[in-house]
Amino acid sequence: MIYIDITDFLLYIRQRVKKNMAIIPTGIERVMLEFITHGLLQKKVKCVYFSQYTKKYLEFPDETIFAIYNSDLPKIQHLSNIDVFRTNLLRICVRYRHKYTKIILTALKYFIALPFYKFSWYIFIKKQSYKPAIFYTSDNILFLCAPCILRNFDFIKSLKAKYGLCLTMLIHDIMPITLDIANLPSASLKLETDFFIRKGSEIIDKFLVTTEYWKKILNQYLQNINRGNAIPIDIIKLGFSGKSNINENKHENIKHKIIQGSFVLTVGTIEVRKNHITLVRAWNKLVKNKKLANHKLVIIGKWGWKVEELKEYLATNPELNSHIIILNNVKDQELDTLYRHCSFTVFPSIAEGYGLPIVESIYHGKLCITSNTTAMPEVGGIGADYIKDPFDIEELAKKMEFYLYNPELLAKRNIEVKQMKLTTWQEASDELYHILENK
Repeated sequence: MIYIDITDFLLYIRQRVKKNMAIIPTGIERVMLEFITHGLLQKKVKCVYFSQYTKKYLEFPDETIFAIYNSDLPKIQHLSNIDVFRTNLLRICVRYRHKYTKIILTALKYFIALPFYKFSWYIFIKKQSYKPAIFYTSDNILFLCAPCILRNFDFIKSLKAKYGLCLTMLIHDIMPITLDIANLPSASLKLETDFFIRKGSEIIDKFLVTTEYWKKILNQYLQNINRGNAIPIDIIKLGFSGKSNINENKHENIKHKIIQGSFVLTVGTIEVRKNHITLVRAWNKLVKNKKLANHKLVIIGKWGWKVEELKEYLATNPELNSHIIILNNVKDQELDTLYRHCSFTVFPSIAEGYGLPIVESIYHGKLCITSNTTAMPEVGGIGADYIKDPFDIEELAKKMEFYLYNPELLAKRNIEVKQMKLTTWQEASDELYHILENK
C-alpha cells in the first residue's frame, strides 16, 4: 500500500478554512492536491496525517479530499479544528544555531509546549474519530514536500525500522540553497532547507524531482554532503488539466472589467522571486514611449513577501493605474477565461522549481515570455520565448513590444504553442504510482 503524508497540506487547508478563505490551491499545494486526488481515484493510495493529539498517523477520509478538490466548503468546515501536528521547535532550533538556544527550546518542548498541546486538545478541540493507520512490511510512504518529514521525524524513523517501509520524497526544488541573489532567500531559510535535505537523506530511499535541471542540482548537492549515488533520483513530470464546459456568461463580470481591448497576462504570487518589479518597469517603459495604445497588463496573484519596492514604484507612478490591473482570489473558471482572451503571457521569474503558469499558458495556446533560467526552458520548450537576463528591463520591453505590434507573427507562434503535447495529471499520476509500485 502507498500512504501519502498530507500533514503539511492539511495545515494549509486548516488555515484557509479558519479564515473563511476560498480554497484555491496554487503552486506546491496544487501539485499535492492533484497527485493525492488522482491516487485516490485510482484506489492506489491512502492519505494519512500526523496527529497532534495521538502522536500517530491517522487515516484521512477520501470523501473529504474530494470535497477539498471540489471546493465544497460546507463539507470541510470541520477541518478548522483538525488536530494536525504543527510544532516547529526543531525548525526553530535550525534557524538559531546557538547551542544554548537548542537546549532551552528542548526544555520548553518537554515541560511547557507538549503538556499545553495535550491539555488544549482535550478541552477545546473535538477529538477526531479518524482511525490509526496500520502499516505492513514493505509499505510505501510518500512525502509530497520536504518539511513533512521533520514534523514527525523520529516517529517515521521508528516506523521504517519496524516495518521496513520504503520512504519516497518529492523535492520541488532546492532554490533556497542554490539561489545566489542578495537577500533572496534569507540565510535562515537556506539553513532550514539544507537541514531538510540532510535530515531526510538519512532515511529516504528515493527522491523524486520534476525536471532534469533539478535532478542535476540535487545530485550535485547530495555529492557535496557525501550522500551522492546512495539515494536514487527519479524524474516525475507535473501535469495539467484545464477546466471544461466553461460558461462565459457566468464570468461576464471579469470580462467586462478587463476584456475591452487586448491585454497581456501574468499569473503568480506577487513576491520578489516572481520579479514583478522588472515586468512593471518594462511595461512603464512602453507606456512612456507611447507604445501601448489600448493594451493593458493584467496581474493575477495574492501579495506575498518583499514587495515593498514594487508597491512604492506603483505609488510613485500613478499613470500606471490605467494600464495595469491587479486581481486577487480569481477562481479557476475566471482564470481560464483570462487565459483564453489574452494576447500572450509573461512570466519573468528569477528562478522556478517548475513554473506551472508556463504550462497553463501553453495549455491555452498562448505564447509565454519567460526567463531562460533554472527549469523554465525545460518546461516551456517551444511554447515560450526567453529573455536571457530576468533583470533586463530593456530586453523584456522589446520582446513584449515585438509581439504586441506584430499580430501575424504572434498568431503564428500561438499556433505552434497549440501543437505542443502536455502531460495530464492523470498521466503524471500514473507515472508517479508506477515508480512507487516498482520500488
